[in-house]
Amino acid sequence: MKRIFLCYLWRMEREEIERHARELAASLEFYPELLEEIARHRREGRLLVLASASPEFYVVEIGKRLGFDLSLGTPVGIGEHARFFPDLDNHKGEAKVHRLRRLLPPAWFENGVLRDSHGYTDSTADLPMLGMCEKAMLVNPSPVLTEIGEKHGWTIVRPARPWRSTFDRACQIAKLVLGI
Repeated sequence: MKRIFLCYLWRMEREEIERHARELAASLEFYPELLEEIARHRREGRLLVLASASPEFYVVEIGKRLGFDLSLGTPVGIGEHARFFPDLDNHKGEAKVHRLRRLLPPAWFENGVLRDSHGYTDSTADLPMLGMCEKAMLVNPSPVLTEIGEKHGWTIVRPARPWRSTFDRACQIAKLVLGI
């Protein structure tokens, strides 16, 4: 489905895609509680890595806005050589773990765990990534993820969501997708 959705990129100039990504990043609202967590980690001198399955051109701009040191997403071919249905290696699940292990120095790992690391997610797709972190925080997790988190003793937070109802959320998503 991601390949089909991303066909809108076909023949779009790289500069236009990057402009859209910057505009999207500028329009996003973030949970204040998590912004404070990011600021705390930055003050403590930690490496901040944003790892998402979203297209990397979006993730990079969001990471810049939030002050991350490294931002990784699903690599997508853009520009003149892009295909109508782009080939993708979805940056999800185990793919995040493999990529992080390739990019980060081996000395930063001890017994397969990234030393002094904190993982944050709202998705069961990130369980492999959380397995390489010393600490984990689940943000508005589903009932299934909540149960898994409780078994592991992970921190669970439920900040107020920036929408009033399911309908309001759908309207906000539609506005983002349509660029309104």
